[in-house]
Amino acid sequence: MFIKRKPSKQIPLIGDLKPKTKPKKKVKQNQIIDPQFYYSESPIGIELTLELNGYYLISSANTPEHYMVKAIRAKNQRQGIFKTLKLCPIEIKPSLPAQITFYRISCKTLDQDDNLRHAFKNVKDGVSDWFGIRDDSDTRLMWKYEQEIGPRGFHAIRIHIKMMKDLDAILKDEAKAAS
Repeated sequence: MFIKRKPSKQIPLIGDLKPKTKPKKKVKQNQIIDPQFYYSESPIGIELTLELNGYYLISSANTPEHYMVKAIRAKNQRQGIFKTLKLCPIEIKPSLPAQITFYRISCKTLDQDDNLRHAFKNVKDGVSDWFGIRDDSDTRLMWKYEQEIGPRGFHAIRIHIKMMKDLDAILKDEAKAAS
């Protein structure tokens, strides 16, 4: 007769091994430090620049995290950018077409094609929410991505928005002024 016994000492599987190093300190993504707005208006359109000093941007493309951690960070980034743009001290109504340039300022650079775009994905969604557009692939919005080297330990992002006025309306106003 065969009797099943539990082993006296369980051997951990490779996936069950605990890491010997301590986890790194978590960076709080929902803290936006010192938002600064810059505004200028011209006959062609309106330019708005938002600088967020102390904003640490993570490219989650190469970050092995639980999917809920990524989802919470994405929600916090998207809502944080949307609410910050809504708190602009100047009363600005978003208008289309627009060109949006994202700048990442840090001591190291990310890969221009993959990681930089992926790092700004949630920020891009927050800006498109501010414009009232659910789909950020709308052709009236043009997106650009840039990087700048900053001092060690300094992290920031800059969002530069150029909103073009309706060219047909400008031409009609000039025609009325000429006649």
